[in-house]
Amino acid sequence: MYFDPDGDEKQYELYDLKTDPLERHNRADPENLKYYDPVEPAEMQDKLRRKMEETRTTPAQP
Repeated sequence: MYFDPDGDEKQYELYDLKTDPLERHNRADPENLKYYDPVEPAEMQDKLRRKMEETRTTPAQP
């Protein structure tokens, strides 16, 4: 996930590096119908959130 410094919409990228090492098929892009699975980005986001909480590295809230 990328944060826009202007506070605009978040951007998500998720790649399967085993089957797509050149990162051509963003699996977090709903417009990429062939590769998109809405469950996968949600699971990864949850894992990231939990790890950030565990390591106390969550971004400060404005």
